[in-house]
Amino acid sequence: MGDEKDPLPSEAHDSAEFVALLRLLKERSGLTYRQLEKRAAECGKTLARSTLADVLRRDTLPRPELLAAFVHACGEGRHTRAWLERRDGIAASQRCRGAVAPREDPAPAEPPEEPTGVGVPGPRPHVRRGQATAMSVSAAAVLVLVIAVGVWVLTPGGGADGAATGDCPDALAPGAYGPCVREVQLHLRQHALDLPVDASFGPLTRARVAAFQGMSRLPVTGAVDRATKNALDHRHSTALAQARRWSSARVERRLRATFPEDPGAAVALARCMSNLDPLWAWDGGSADRSAWRWGLFQLTDRDIKGLGGTTRNALDPEWNIRAGRAIWERERGFVRWTCRPARPG
Repeated sequence: MGDEKDPLPSEAHDSAEFVALLRLLKERSGLTYRQLEKRAAECGKTLARSTLADVLRRDTLPRPELLAAFVHACGEGRHTRAWLERRDGIAASQRCRGAVAPREDPAPAEPPEEPTGVGVPGPRPHVRRGQATAMSVSAAAVLVLVIAVGVWVLTPGGGADGAATGDCPDALAPGAYGPCVREVQLHLRQHALDLPVDASFGPLTRARVAAFQGMSRLPVTGAVDRATKNALDHRHSTALAQARRWSSARVERRLRATFPEDPGAAVALARCMSNLDPLWAWDGGSADRSAWRWGLFQLTDRDIKGLGGTTRNALDPEWNIRAGRAIWERERGFVRWTCRPARPG
């Protein structure tokens, strides 16, 4: 893929520029439409190649579900949230422009004539200046209200089913459901831990909480306690900073450089186990703390301890790749790893 800068969704200002970036993303992936369709299917997503080809030929925004599948298939799954948010921002901007598009109101002194019969001018409408001003103020007030509601809905804890942070309990555990779980999920996404915001504290939310705890040097439980909530409330975190530095393309380049003997196998294995997501943690829903697997090569606690590291180290892509290399050299290949596909986000 080279060392060129990856396309950033924030660079798009309208739908045409957005789709142009998607074309560039496909080009950088080096994959055909058929290969993209197959890779999406491996992640449990639907991405019909004919539909994708039509989308990339036009200048209109793709559907959110198709966009998410496409970004995942291109190997940029960790940045799906950024692509979806930019898409929604452009769509909202277009809707606002359509809703309040300026109309040329007839000037009071010279209103247009609308014929009501052959050669007979109809009555001229008369709008007083005060009425026009009142209507403009009302329209502006409605627009401000719409924007405020949109911001409220998209803010953690907002929305019709939202709850203020003060209304949420100090602890949330797997099995919980509701606006407080939704708030946690939104905060996790803000820290580059991609997952659906469905208000359900299921296995994937538990895994993302565990990864955040590991990166934040908190006890890894997979449940949310007061310390975890406080850490989530901070805008800046090691996880977010790392995600900005390590794109999927960079991870792949590092894997290929570290395993020159079999670069394709190294990339395929890491992609299958972790979607090339350095922050991937998974335990299969087990209650056993030792069942957790961490990072690109899904290292066990035993692996990490044997290599003199910590959970935080294992979620550092550079350390994890070097650890994978050490295990590869010790066992003379990738024989110890079984590829169990990472659960799609």
